[in-house]
Formats: sequence, structure tokens, C-alpha cells
Amino acid sequence: MTTKDKGDQKELQKYLSAWQKRHQEYLEKKSQEKASETDEEERNDETFETSESTETNETDSSEEEKEVQNQDSDDDEVTESEESEEVEEPSEDDEESDKENTEESSDDSEDRTENFIGQADVGIEKESKPDKPRIERIHLYRALPVLVISSLLILLSLYFITPLGSLKNIVVTGNERVSQDEIIKATQIDSRDYTLTTFLNRNQYANNLKKANSWIEKAEISYQFPITFKIQVTEYKILAYEASTGNIYPVISNGTVINQPVKKEALPENYMRLNLSDKGKVKKLVQELSDVPDSIKNEIQTVDLTPSKATKDLLTLTMRDEHKIIVPLSDIHKKLPYYSRVHPLLTEPSIVDMEAGIFSYSASLVQKEEQDQEQEKEESSEETVPSETEAAPSDVTDETNN
Repeated sequence: MTTKDKGDQKELQKYLSAWQKRHQEYLEKKSQEKASETDEEERNDETFETSESTETNETDSSEEEKEVQNQDSDDDEVTESEESEEVEEPSEDDEESDKENTEESSDDSEDRTENFIGQADVGIEKESKPDKPRIERIHLYRALPVLVISSLLILLSLYFITPLGSLKNIVVTGNERVSQDEIIKATQIDSRDYTLTTFLNRNQYANNLKKANSWIEKAEISYQFPITFKIQVTEYKILAYEASTGNIYPVISNGTVINQPVKKEALPENYMRLNLSDKGKVKKLVQELSDVPDSIKNEIQTVDLTPSKATKDLLTLTMRDEHKIIVPLSDIHKKLPYYSRVHPLLTEPSIVDMEAGIFSYSASLVQKEEQDQEQEKEESSEETVPSETEAAPSDVTDETNN
């Protein structure tokens, strides 16, 4: 080996060692930059970035160790080859082979350096590419209410725009005397109304029904998902029938006379008949009877107005067992309940007088008195007729004498 070749080899060795130094400095700077970046990422997101930074550090350190080991092995090979050349005496053939080996080793070293530099450039390019920004969870949590509210508004708008918003299925239950169509019409629910507005105004529709129809005592409107509305009604019961004008009208339990005549064929077998033309007195009677036991009310057959000089609202109640009760209209709630105590003492059809106090007497005696009074009236009328006829001929004789 010539001195020139040895000089070239030493210069190549110097070049490789200088590159190794620069590469080590670059790796140190790179590790420092990564350490600073990992610190910043840990501050922003401790949960995600810590794991990633540790993985990248481990991979980088393993690559550095591999590169350093490869470089050390190359240096060892070069130094060993130099020592062997110095110990052995060079020959011409050996010098030629050494030249070839040195050229090959120089080419290999140049290739390795180019590979190392290329890998370093690739690493720098990878690091220079910015990572895609990640959306933190706190921002997602903040945006969640907005997304939910906006989606609900979109669904509501679609619901109101489409015909689904006005679909309704109305079901009526509890009605006996009023038809389903009459009830729906009385509520004033329009087919064009939205289902939501019908649900919100259901109490108002129930009040409209009670005001429009006298039969309805209670009305409740309930909603069943998705489009069903159930109208539960409770009708007033019929307490009596008013028949003072010839036609028969039902009287419901609140004292109202329904202006719908009832045919005789539709009447029940046993009912209370009222011969009261004044609707105010009918309502008052119903209010007074509300405090009377049902056992007494069910036995009343007819109610007639029989006023006296002292009591203008005196009523005569004819019972189904032919007993009669004379009682003022304003005192029914106080005096009529005592009839349950008097009734067991009555052995024959009697009259229970409750106008002033409470006492009873036989109805047959009253009939006899009435018959006697009628006979007396007839007899008195007959006596007056002959006296007038007797006076007429005397007048005639007087005229003839004159």
C-alpha cells in the first residue's frame, strides 16, 4: 500500500468520524426538540399525548442505538484493517489488492453515509409534517347541546310542515244519550288543528263540551301517543219527567229540563211525574230532593202544586202505595226524611200533613168529608132554585089584581 492510499484512507476515516459527530449532535438536538414538544403536548392533553410521546421516544432511541452500533462496527473494521496492513509488509500484489479493497471500502462507506443522510432527511421530513389537529373532548361536550337543540328544531319543523302534524283519532266513551258526532262538534276541535295544539288546549275543549250540551256532567280529554285523543264523558241522570203541558220532558239531576220530548213508549215503568210548569220551582225541587234518601225519592209517583192561603208553594206528593204527603217546597229537605218513621204506622192509605208540624189521618175520612161537602153544595143549589120559582107566580097574581 502506497503512502497516497494510506493518506486517502486516513482522510476517509477523518471524514467518517466527523460525520458521526455531526450525526450525534443532530440526534441530540432532535431528542431535545422532541422532549420539549412532548412537554407541551402533555400540558394540552395528558391522557392521549403522553402515551404517544413515550412510544416515539422509545422508537427513536432504539433507532439511534442501532445506528451507533452499526457505525462502531464499521469503525472497528476499518481500524482492524489498518493495523493488519501496518503489521504485514506490503507487496505489489498485496498493494493492488489493498487498493481494490480500499476503493471498495470507500465506496461502501460513501454508500452508507448517503444512506444515513437519506434516512436523516426522511426523518426530518416526517417530523416537519404537521399532525392533524385533534378535537378535544371538552369542545365536543360544549357543542353537544347545540347539536341536540338544532336537531329537535329541525324535527319539529318537519312535523308541522307535513300532514302528520294535523292527524287525529278521536274516541268518545261514556256517552249513552248523546251521539259521538254531537260530542266532537261541541268540543269545537277542528280537523285542521295540529295535534300539539289540541293536546295543549284539551281542557278548553272539555269546557266547551260541558257548556254546549246540558246532558254532560263531566268531560275529560286524554292523549295517547301518537295521534289518539280519548274523550271520557259522564252524563247527568234523569231524576223525573215534567208533564204539565201535555208533552213529557226529562228532568236531569241538576234541575235542568231538557227541551227534547220523550215518547211514552220510551218512558221507564216507574218514574216521577212533575206537574210543575215553572222551571224555577222544578230546579228548586231537585235541589231539595238531593238531601232526601233514595228510598223515599223512588216511591214518589207524582208531584202537584196545591197552594193554600197560608202556603203558596205547598206541594202534594202522591206515593206509589197511595199515601199522600203535603209539604211546603222550601221544607222538603227538612221534613220529608221523617216520612220513613211515619210510614210503618200507616195501616191504610193516609195523608201525612207536614204543612204545620207532622200528623197523619185516613184518606177515606177526607174523601167522606169531600163527598159531604159536595152533597151540601148540591142541596144548597137545589134549594135556591125552587124558591125562585115560587116567587114568580105571586108576582103574576099581583099584576092581575091591579
